[in-house]
Amino acid sequence: MFGASDSHPDIRWPSGFAPDQAHGFCQAQAVVHAPPATAFSLLSGVERWPEWVPEVGEVRAGALSGGFLVRFHGHRFEICLGERVPHSRLGWSGIGAGVQLYQA
Repeated sequence: MFGASDSHPDIRWPSGFAPDQAHGFCQAQAVVHAPPATAFSLLSGVERWPEWVPEVGEVRAGALSGGFLVRFHGHRFEICLGERVPHSRLGWSGIGAGVQLYQA
């Protein structure tokens, strides 16, 4: 059977976070009218997320190569970078009060 994990073959899901293993799965897509390097730069600039991601209220960031804190949908998360392939893929894990998430 074709599952949500199959529709994202390039994402390297951490154990337990693949769409068919997780308690919930949400998918969103956007078309960015810019070169991949520009889009990747926006995603990598976590300190500026509150400017363009409505659900992000606060970011306390260091370099993206390390961890950072983010307030997302009113919940505080400690974020750890999972994968970074410049101009191609970015994934991170977040741990908050009773919630764990992975975004890629």
